[in-house]
Amino acid sequence: MTSNIRKDKIADALRELHHALINTHDYGEFPHILTSVINTLFPVDWMGLYTFGLPQNSYNVATNQGLPFDWNEKYIEVMEHDPVRKKSLSQPVGGACIFSPKDFHTNEEAVYCYETSKKYTDTSQFLTLHCARTPSIDSGMAFYRTDEKFAFEESDRQTLEYLSPFLVSLSHTMMLYAEFDLKRAALETVCKSSKDLYLCLDGCLNIIDLPKETEAFLRRCFKHSAWKILPEDILIWLKSAVAPRGSIIPGAGPWSITCVLPDMELTITAHAVVTEQQRTVLVLLLKPHGRKEDFAVLAKDGLSPREQEVLSYLPLGYSNLQIARAMNIAEVTVKKHLKNASRKLGACGRTETLFNAMRRKSLLESASVF
Repeated sequence: MTSNIRKDKIADALRELHHALINTHDYGEFPHILTSVINTLFPVDWMGLYTFGLPQNSYNVATNQGLPFDWNEKYIEVMEHDPVRKKSLSQPVGGACIFSPKDFHTNEEAVYCYETSKKYTDTSQFLTLHCARTPSIDSGMAFYRTDEKFAFEESDRQTLEYLSPFLVSLSHTMMLYAEFDLKRAALETVCKSSKDLYLCLDGCLNIIDLPKETEAFLRRCFKHSAWKILPEDILIWLKSAVAPRGSIIPGAGPWSITCVLPDMELTITAHAVVTEQQRTVLVLLLKPHGRKEDFAVLAKDGLSPREQEVLSYLPLGYSNLQIARAMNIAEVTVKKHLKNASRKLGACGRTETLFNAMRRKSLLESASVF
């Protein structure tokens, strides 16, 4: 049974948590606040707040600020086989578990998980709490000790379970803070740009905002049934060009790609936005337009493939900057190609260049028929 002294300490801890959390709007401070309060009940060195996406195997780990390691970055190495994760999330919400080094000697994968955790974080003892489960996420907390001989005790586990109703509620609050922080930053970017169709992803490329108009458009354009996952063509591009290492590099981009669809061309521009809480959200702007004009026949007039491609965007009303982004070249290079194409077509200015290009294309194609 829990002693009256421990019950009093738990009550004091709950009051301290409540007072601290109503005075903060930065969810990044939650691990520090929780660690400080838990230390009044039993010693811990640091903690992690884990959120796992369902059904995708994505995750995010928030830890104490100022730690000498980035566990959110390193955890990917062990997540799939992590016995702590599997056992903790198999508990009912509010259930707590204790783990020590001996619990990792069951198989090679478990040993590897422990050694990796020890290598990066110098952690030996684990106390976990299953915090939340919804159709889209699973969430848990883990408190850590580095001393191999300083194991968590059953009384520590019981204390954590006494706190669990408050901590479960706190976990949901944290996820809302994180979600709205991302959406706010994303929507600010959308509002500053244009009224294009858009969707928003988190740093692990999971959809966090998919407006109905965008979803309906994507359903028409791409054959895909699982709409918590992006169309394969777009996902391949994001993984190869935007997040080749599995995460988005803050400050990089923007990136653009043009998808050729049966009845249109779709330009997608990706913007990486860093929120006030230093999290990254990816905003995809979708701009459908008519097909580009094919000026390949103008090779007979000496136009290079690049000059032909630059001309192909003129009927769409693209600016030099838009052409540069679509072709992934510098704007000054677009100007050079346009200048060379204009000279070869005997034109001056964009309008006359396009007119002459269309006329020469028509003449050359007609001549090839006969």
